[in-house]
Amino acid sequence: VIEPNTIEQFLGSEDLLDRINDILHHSRETPFVGDDANLILTFLVYLSCKSVQPLNLEMIGQSSSGKTYLALTARNGFPKSMVMVLAGASKEALKYDYDEVSDDGEFIVNVANRCIVILEKDESFAFIRRMKPLMSGDDKELVWKTPIKNEMSGEIETRDFIIRGQPSFITLTTRNPSEAEQITRQLLMTPDTTPEKVEAVVSNALLARARPEDLTIHEDLHLLQAAMLHVKKRPVRNIFAPLMAGFFPSKS
Repeated sequence: VIEPNTIEQFLGSEDLLDRINDILHHSRETPFVGDDANLILTFLVYLSCKSVQPLNLEMIGQSSSGKTYLALTARNGFPKSMVMVLAGASKEALKYDYDEVSDDGEFIVNVANRCIVILEKDESFAFIRRMKPLMSGDDKELVWKTPIKNEMSGEIETRDFIIRGQPSFITLTTRNPSEAEQITRQLLMTPDTTPEKVEAVVSNALLARARPEDLTIHEDLHLLQAAMLHVKKRPVRNIFAPLMAGFFPSKS
């Protein structure tokens, strides 16, 4: 058990992002190499689920470009209760994975303060399209009316399956984005695949196999996870928002 004072001290660190970056790089048996900016960006998209306006991120890259490794390394900074990782998802995904049943018989899936990661977006387009209202913030509740059989009476009844809350989303794909609706809802990112990065990754992987005893998980990993669970829902103020208008075309 980590004391609240320890968590508060950690969150109050002046070099907090640097500490998080170091912890994430050493959050697995084979340390993550390089790509600091993309790793922290991904981490912050995860964390944005604790804000009133969660962010969405799409990672684009060829197979074996490191998308999954990057996404799951950033995920290590959070407790499992905050992150839902789906290898792929049909349009009915989440519907029956409910957290509670209301007094009115509604089946409720709570996704607030969580991040949903879809490792195979190319196989999950129907699910992504169904999640669009949540991704854009247009709505914070999706309702399906579904006929199910009453086990007591044997009759068919209509029940509501509700996905409630606004999570952050991270999707991984090998294709350049083509659907305009998705482009306007997500940040776009490509992992670093420079020759220098690839050489460092290969050398690091071989070193991990040769001398695994030299590598250890960062001692503050559990502290980071506890701190992220401790963070409360926050409003976000972007003081640069008026200046950002100049970066966007006025016709679109």
